[in-house]
Amino acid sequence: MTLNKINIKNLDSLLHLYRPDGKVFKANLFVGHAPKILGFYEENPFLNEKEMARFEKLKVDRRKKSYLLGRYVAKSAASTLLEEKDLAKIGISNGVMFHPILKHPRALNMQISITHSQDLAAAIAYPEEHPIAVDIEQIDNKAKRASRNFISEDEWSLMHPLSLDENSSCTMVWTVKEALSKLLRTGLSTPFSVFHIKKIENHKHYYISWFTNFSQYKVLSFLLDDGFAVSIAYPYKTDLQFDNLSLENAFLGVDKSEI
Repeated sequence: MTLNKINIKNLDSLLHLYRPDGKVFKANLFVGHAPKILGFYEENPFLNEKEMARFEKLKVDRRKKSYLLGRYVAKSAASTLLEEKDLAKIGISNGVMFHPILKHPRALNMQISITHSQDLAAAIAYPEEHPIAVDIEQIDNKAKRASRNFISEDEWSLMHPLSLDENSSCTMVWTVKEALSKLLRTGLSTPFSVFHIKKIENHKHYYISWFTNFSQYKVLSFLLDDGFAVSIAYPYKTDLQFDNLSLENAFLGVDKSEI
């Protein structure tokens, strides 16, 4: 295994969110690799009636794939917590701020965070009592080219000791800030300078970022061997474990199949 990189295709993992007062919240992370999502959907339809009506209005294959992939990972992430095997019975709509809304009789206090890049997508289903958000981006030179717009000089100094190439470090920092903006539901309407990073901790298989203006949150980041950066934002006092595994051991036996 490459240091700080994880080789996965599909990952379906229950997240245990331990709080200092003893409360434990459960969320579910689903990461899916689906280059053939259109064919998969034809054989395994998972949209409800309203979603199908919207899907049929899409004319470009790229838009169709993006729509299906986002719905698939979101429904898959929620199905575990909802104990609902029929994904067509789980609805995903949008709120007035274009954030995803989970629709199901048992989803009254459940929310969803969705992200996708190219053929890879991720979603986290979680109780509204405990905010959490995810972002994923393909590692390329786009983030590096735009770095002057979202990375300050002192943040560059934090990135140098990480022993990552500039494309990887810039993309990871982008996902860190994007994940926090999703958690706060500000999106790209807020300047990224507001999400200034004050510290990045380098662990064996992941990174933890801390913020100057949002000290109540932190972001867990990891890189995939397939060339993607993933970041998960959540409250800093929460101890996050993957299906009762420590972070160091969470990714050692994941499923490498694809849909």
